[in-house]
Amino acid sequence: MALVATAALAAGVWFGQGRLNNTGSDNTSQNSSTTPTKLIDFTLPDITGKPRKLSEWQGKIIILNFWATWCPPCRKEIPMFLDYYEKYRGDGLEIIGVAIDKKEDVADFIDTLFIDYPVLIGGTEMMTMMRRYGNRVGSLPYNVLIDRDGTILNTKKGAYSHAELEALLTPLFKKN
Repeated sequence: MALVATAALAAGVWFGQGRLNNTGSDNTSQNSSTTPTKLIDFTLPDITGKPRKLSEWQGKIIILNFWATWCPPCRKEIPMFLDYYEKYRGDGLEIIGVAIDKKEDVADFIDTLFIDYPVLIGGTEMMTMMRRYGNRVGSLPYNVLIDRDGTILNTKKGAYSHAELEALLTPLFKKN
């Protein structure tokens, strides 16, 4: 059963990435009818096993990043997230990684990259949550940018580029 779920997830990633490569970036700044407009709360364990609710970070700018250790674009994107987390953490940025993977693999990956933002462990049930957030094809990575009031500002199938993320975050953290 786990093998079938993993194969289905991999096929979704492959299909989603192939689709993106044919049509260009799927970066949605205006929410479509299939993407919610507000944060959808859920609870998952963090790497230590402690249950964490997404809503506990409301009041911050959230990048909700669905990823897996076996996903090359995910692995490439995470060091960039670490840079932005360091840059904007004090101003209220919170990156929440939702790993659709085995806890042991995630723990090793966190240690290797020194990931210091919250990482939650999700199983294949998170595919349903990604669909609720607008990712109908199940591609990874999948990112959701959420404003301090819980409004969804942007969704992205595939990895952000530095330029895309900078363009999204800079206005949110402009000093007056």
